[in-house]
Amino acid sequence: MKYDELNILLDEASKLYDKIPIKEKTFMDISGYPHYENVSSNILAFYFNTQEEHNFKNLLTNSLIKVLQNKGIAIDLIDDDCVVEVFREYTTIKKNRIDIVLQSNDLVIGIENKLDSSVYNDLIDYAETLNQLDKNSIKILLSLHDNSKAVVDNEFINITYQELFNQLKQDLANYKNCNNKWYIFINEFIKNLENYGVETNMEEEVFKFLKDNKEKLYKIDELRKIPMTSFENKENELKQLLEYKLKVNYIRISKELNEITCYIDSPKKYHVDANLSYDGWRLGVFTWSVTNNYKMKQVILNSNYELIEDDGKHRIFYKYDYNTSIEDILEKVIEIYNYFEDKFNLE
Repeated sequence: MKYDELNILLDEASKLYDKIPIKEKTFMDISGYPHYENVSSNILAFYFNTQEEHNFKNLLTNSLIKVLQNKGIAIDLIDDDCVVEVFREYTTIKKNRIDIVLQSNDLVIGIENKLDSSVYNDLIDYAETLNQLDKNSIKILLSLHDNSKAVVDNEFINITYQELFNQLKQDLANYKNCNNKWYIFINEFIKNLENYGVETNMEEEVFKFLKDNKEKLYKIDELRKIPMTSFENKENELKQLLEYKLKVNYIRISKELNEITCYIDSPKKYHVDANLSYDGWRLGVFTWSVTNNYKMKQVILNSNYELIEDDGKHRIFYKYDYNTSIEDILEKVIEIYNYFEDKFNLE
């Protein structure tokens, strides 16, 4: 690959990287169930239910109706005091299950919810089931991305989450009790799926970039392997010298994408790290538990070591150029190890 071609490719990759959005973590991210269809269906069913404690009445149902109206569907908004029954996993004629069915005296809406999975459902069976409840029933395919091709000739209307959320956010802006915890939770739900929608769009763009440039990227990866081989050789040499000098058998090597670390895995539950990357050598200590982090902090405060970097777990004392001799690196690693073995106690 020519130098100019490499520069163009790297520039394209950099621009693509800069487009990655900064994602605000939501409560659903923390829960570990951020993108499960059943979870999102449960949440929607809760907010559609006028009998639940959120006190939104028919806010969500009317937001959905407004989206339908914008798509040319002749349907009226419902009063706040109208009772809407909500059914989850409603059984169809053919014993399939519709995710959500909303039913009142004047309204039947069936909702099939799709986030990641493809639309493999028997939507004709769903439509016939809903028509038995009400011949004027509304059938909705609610999806993260446009799925209009899946609703041809089966009476369903495709609504994206973003269309629903755009309307819902307008309606929530007029909601008076913003201190209601359910108001906070529904905004978290909206933010969570909006983040996920952006992520999946980015995935498609990244996949296309990788596919279109796979041969060039292969060549870059081959170039990357050259220094990585050198890193590995240096770290292996350091490991052998440390084992010889210290007479211990708990020296390890870990490999990451663009760096390698030789570390002394002390029985006292901390590491002495000698990390090597394109930026050169970084020498310091690493602790992983809260208790040991605190103890290490105290030991360092009482030492003559000056921190160059500190993320709360990795504490770096020295940085050296890549070409620094192994003997010099060895000397500093042993110095750090001897000091902390003497000062760092588990008691």
